[in-house]
Amino acid sequence: MKKYIRAISILLIILSMIFIFKSISLLNIVKDGDGIGLYFLGLEINDKLPFEQIPNYSMGFLVIGFALIFISMGLFVRTQNKKKVKVY
Repeated sequence: MKKYIRAISILLIILSMIFIFKSISLLNIVKDGDGIGLYFLGLEINDKLPFEQIPNYSMGFLVIGFALIFISMGLFVRTQNKKKVKVY
């Protein structure tokens, strides 16, 4: 069971890195035209995203990325062997 939880934890860390890289890439977009089409993992999120809303979407991707990192760290820590401490 611990192997499965650790594998899920690693997958969540990879997914969180993808979210964080998407957040950074959104902040580096060059303005050209009225807006952009926003895609994530091949799925269209918004077809006509105005430039004024790009920082909001970027912050959302960043928050989700960090939340996934904290969740995966919590799962990974739970699978560690805990030694019982004797109190004298």
